[in-house]
Amino acid sequence: MKVANVCGSSGVSGGRVARPRRDIENEEVQMYLSKLKELVPFMPKNRKLTKLEVIQYVIDYICDLQEALETTPEVQMYLSKLKELVPFMPKNRKLTKLEVIQYVIDYICDLQEALETTPVVQISTRSPNRQPLGVLAPNTIVPPTSCSTQEAATAPVHLLEKVPTPSDTRPVSV
Repeated sequence: MKVANVCGSSGVSGGRVARPRRDIENEEVQMYLSKLKELVPFMPKNRKLTKLEVIQYVIDYICDLQEALETTPEVQMYLSKLKELVPFMPKNRKLTKLEVIQYVIDYICDLQEALETTPVVQISTRSPNRQPLGVLAPNTIVPPTSCSTQEAATAPVHLLEKVPTPSDTRPVSV
């Protein structure tokens, strides 16, 4: 008696039902198509689109973006400024926008690496005796007693009578 293969190649192996590879690929394609539908702003939302229609809308949108980049003078101005600023950018040939951006990224990475490997020298123009906010720093320009003596010498007599003297012993809360 021959034993027939009961399970065959239906996708059952080791006690588990395996989904055919095509279903997984279809789900992945659907996921990417729905993501494209979200990203393209003028894609119709009120009806179901075929895969071909989605791709056509995406192509049109990419073409519009490329045209906008090529015709916008600001983009050209910024790209030429980047070409001037990055020192090792080739000057003997015309670079694409992507190449310019790649050179800029490389240059920024080089600068970051140089900053990370160079010891930091702390240059501070602030005074070393900096006071926290809300604390008044002592006046170092005018000697502490000269101002009070000068005020006392020029103050009217009726005001001097109201100035507290050191013998004034009022309670002060601490």
